[in-house]
Amino acid sequence: MNFQQLEYFLSLCQNMNYSETARRLYVSQPTVSKQIAALESELNMKLFKRSSNGLALTAEGQIMQNAFEHAIHIINAAKEDALHLSVQKSRTIHFGILEGADIVSPIMGSLAELEKQIENTNFSFDFLNHGTLNHKLEYNEIDLAVTLLEEVLANPMIEYIPLRDLTHGLVAHRSLLKSYSRNPISDLCQNCNFYITSNGSRGYKKYVRDLCQELNLNESCFHIVPDIETQILNVESGMGISAVSLTPRIENNPSLLFFPLEGFSITIVAAWHKNNTNEGRRQLIRMIRKHRKENNGVF
Repeated sequence: MNFQQLEYFLSLCQNMNYSETARRLYVSQPTVSKQIAALESELNMKLFKRSSNGLALTAEGQIMQNAFEHAIHIINAAKEDALHLSVQKSRTIHFGILEGADIVSPIMGSLAELEKQIENTNFSFDFLNHGTLNHKLEYNEIDLAVTLLEEVLANPMIEYIPLRDLTHGLVAHRSLLKSYSRNPISDLCQNCNFYITSNGSRGYKKYVRDLCQELNLNESCFHIVPDIETQILNVESGMGISAVSLTPRIENNPSLLFFPLEGFSITIVAAWHKNNTNEGRRQLIRMIRKHRKENNGVF
């Protein structure tokens, strides 16, 4: 049984004439007869009978007519719902944001303004760790990732646009500085727990090498923690130090001291898979490029 057989059957029910049904369906009369015969054979029942008044439905045919009309109604309603869902999805830009580092804070205001300018489009945000974010971006499961440049450089299927550079540096709780005041950066690095996380980061190895070179450290000095949130919480509780970007969370915490590392910046990018076809995402990228041009390359 197929959809075409149902269409021919219901049309014949309406016209009760093979020739008229064939004319309305733009097929030959034998084609209609063949499809009806195939349907009757599959159902193992007669659907029509000929009488002195012409063609008529059998009792079984009347039951199947009601059932098929109901089935067609359900199928058409489901199709309409599915198409509506597809349109709704196209009107949403799904973001993946690197969690914990608070890197989205400096750009959230700009994103909110652009959202208002894209008609009938909403922004949806998921905050994800390095590994999950990279996976979803690689498999085109999100429309746009707000992440670090080092995470996307090596993937030829990912395109990106820089958003802004963040100052990177060493962060420590003020209580630790009571013991190390002569050369705070060197003393902190040599005498405190140094927390860092990888958690699926593709730029982790290069980042560690650069950090070791900048601070004259050995990789064995680092304590690996599960995620960025744990990394920052350990610093906020005075358990050790870390290297982070200067975000509002760090800058607005009076208990923390931030020591910039000269020439060591982190670039935030908006990245997407080359096969992403979300028109809202395309429009947003065009607006981001325009915004950066009007603001000296900063989003």
